[in-house]
Amino acid sequence: FRAGLYQDLGNSLQPGRNYRLAGLFAVTGSASGDDVRFALEIRENGQTRFQYLETLSVDDSRLTNYSTTFSLEATRPAGVGLVIFGPEAQVTLYADDISLTAI
Repeated sequence: FRAGLYQDLGNSLQPGRNYRLAGLFAVTGSASGDDVRFALEIRENGQTRFQYLETLSVDDSRLTNYSTTFSLEATRPAGVGLVIFGPEAQVTLYADDISLTAI
């Protein structure tokens, strides 16, 4: 992973339920913009794996709206974390108004 954000969600997500992840994202320091990637870090059965969500392409210095829906791909997770990453070194990631809601 490149530099980014991490939020431990504990056991707040339940398998089989649908969720929406939304927010505003931008980068600075990139001549042509960059991709922001989103993943769930799932801890289950003594192992850690990642469930990747939709990628967002953003332009330099302009907030871009992101919204995606997903269902947690796990049976009995011990915990889940949200990982937001992507910009290369020397590129700053901005995030605002991030929400994760059950739908």
